Amino acid sequence: MTKIILAPCRRLYLALKLNATQDMKIIILLIILSLIVALGFLSAFFWAVKDGQFDDDVSPAMRILFDDDQPENNKNTTTTKS
Repeated sequence: MTKIILAPCRRLYLALKLNATQDMKIIILLIILSLIVALGFLSAFFWAVKDGQFDDDVSPAMRILFDDDQPENNKNTTTTKS
């Protein structure tokens, strides 16, 4: 009875053992690719910080809340009473 149960398990073990080295190569490749992508994002972040992208993050958001009192073309005109 044990030979009937162990035979398929042994075949599965041998099949997985043969493919284990190939699976490890894929995992190593994926780790290397993920590190390259992470270094790309890190370098883009440092470039943005160096370029001044994050210097003032409050005033551009607040600028939309302030409305101009007068239109742009009427600022220079003066009103006179006759």
